[in-house]
Amino acid sequence: LTLTQAEYDGLTPVPILSPVPLSGGWIGGHTMRIAAELAMDIINSQQKILPGYRLNTTWFDDECNPDVGPPLMLREWNRGDWAALGANGCSAVCRATALLTPSIRIPHISYGCAAGFLADSVAYPNFARMMTDESSMADVFQSLGRTYSWTRMVIITGSAARFDGPAKAVQDFFANDPIEVEWLVPRNPAWDELIDLMTRNKLLYQRVFIVLGYEPFYRRVVCASYKVGMPQGSVWLSVGWHKNGWWTEDDAGVLAIEPACNGELITEYYNGGIGAAGLGAPLESDQDKPLDCMEGYTPRTFRALLEQHFVDGYPLGRNVLPGAPYTGIMAYGADGICMWAFTFRYMIFNQSHSLSELFRPTEAVYNKTVEYHKRTLSFFGVSGDVGWRGANNLPGILAVNQIQGGQRKLVKMIDLQGQMHDIPGEIMKWGNDTNPQSSWAPCVGQGEYRAADGSCQKCRRGSYYYSLTDECLDCDIGKYNPMEGGVGPTSCSECAGGKYSNTAGSSECFLCAAGNYSTNGQPTCQACPEGQYQPAAGSRNCLECADGNYSSTPGSSECLVCAAGHYSNGEVGHASCKACPVGQ
Repeated sequence: LTLTQAEYDGLTPVPILSPVPLSGGWIGGHTMRIAAELAMDIINSQQKILPGYRLNTTWFDDECNPDVGPPLMLREWNRGDWAALGANGCSAVCRATALLTPSIRIPHISYGCAAGFLADSVAYPNFARMMTDESSMADVFQSLGRTYSWTRMVIITGSAARFDGPAKAVQDFFANDPIEVEWLVPRNPAWDELIDLMTRNKLLYQRVFIVLGYEPFYRRVVCASYKVGMPQGSVWLSVGWHKNGWWTEDDAGVLAIEPACNGELITEYYNGGIGAAGLGAPLESDQDKPLDCMEGYTPRTFRALLEQHFVDGYPLGRNVLPGAPYTGIMAYGADGICMWAFTFRYMIFNQSHSLSELFRPTEAVYNKTVEYHKRTLSFFGVSGDVGWRGANNLPGILAVNQIQGGQRKLVKMIDLQGQMHDIPGEIMKWGNDTNPQSSWAPCVGQGEYRAADGSCQKCRRGSYYYSLTDECLDCDIGKYNPMEGGVGPTSCSECAGGKYSNTAGSSECFLCAAGNYSTNGQPTCQACPEGQYQPAAGSRNCLECADGNYSSTPGSSECLVCAAGHYSNGEVGHASCKACPVGQ
């Protein structure tokens, strides 16, 4: 930021290999990259931590795919000299990579990767991550359940490879808890299966849902709740590392299935949704505390600068975010760079290792590097206190965010001791409801159903309440119901003769026009045939024209007199007049 090009070029580069998810099911790598690049330029230009050196990160797209990320990492590792691997955001890629890195002895820190299995320091002894273990979401769900006296929650999962593990962890967590937790099948349902699944939940009046899936899957679940007629105000629970504003997006895949499910409708039905994740920031009382790795910056000022670059790109005009940032992880890329700066300072200046010794380290040098950043290193960063203390996870405060009025708000926090705290001035709410139960109470009034806003309302005129699907159904064509609150199809009556109803859901029948008639329960009126007429509206039948009169067009309301020299009678009919024969 303050170096000339010549000064910058004169610094010794410390290369960091960084494959991150820039495409695929989760694309938080864009947020990580901008944060890391900004922090790296500040550290390099200040020359306080690594004088004479500059961190130099090279980014690759691992596509959030374990079949892409590890081979890509190995290919690039073989091509060049790398001092570290600051990488990954998707847990399956992290797992595959963490199993490889000890064999090639490259220090590895993940800027993301939330899955609970990565906390296993026996299986992954040299791995560490910035992101909070998502298994802690179960603590949040339990705290909420006890607060609101929930008795039942259900889990709906997307991709099995990514979300079966977290779902199993939540299910196991509640195995001996009074709150019943059911993992619904089918898992990763197709659209038709999802409609059936949500219909079953509607009939059970289920209200609390744990949805584990990427954003497109989540939008389909919310859309399905609308499609089957569930009310707004369901309690949606999930991990909180989704992209900010994902619920507002017009998803082409969802719109192709259900055109009504645009971003506006998804927002209406997702309002009240809750995400649980690491806070990713210091407490308010520490927001103005100086950062240890970037002189002149605090968490508040750095985050403000970073948010501006989320709009403008970094460097300016480059690396522009494809949509909204993942604000919950915005500090992790920056703190990851700080971690590498402190680690290399220790290895180069305190332990007197040359940079070349860090490129292809001996086992002893590799172990020393890992031991330092996992057990010894501690600093105050953009996300707060950073220090692994030998674990794979950073201890962190949990944030409980809720969507209110279409915007995400921090409403509660859970401290390091597991205690939930309210955020001053904030309350959790689902529309006007501040005390949601785990199921909707059945409507008790005759002919009442649960409306979209969550209230009980009588079925409108022209419809009836159908208990098997807990919804109002329209009266069939040819029938009507003039009263609200009808129960069962017998609430709809056939239109009487002389009347009709040509649309479903009619609250009244209409008179047939003159020249037309109908029998009971008809959707339309029939025109009187030729030779007949009907002068009155609302008639059940037509009248035959009298002898000497005729009606030559269907739908006649009167008969015409035959001209002189012509006649009509019952023998020749009354559709037209016949000429008198010769001699008559």
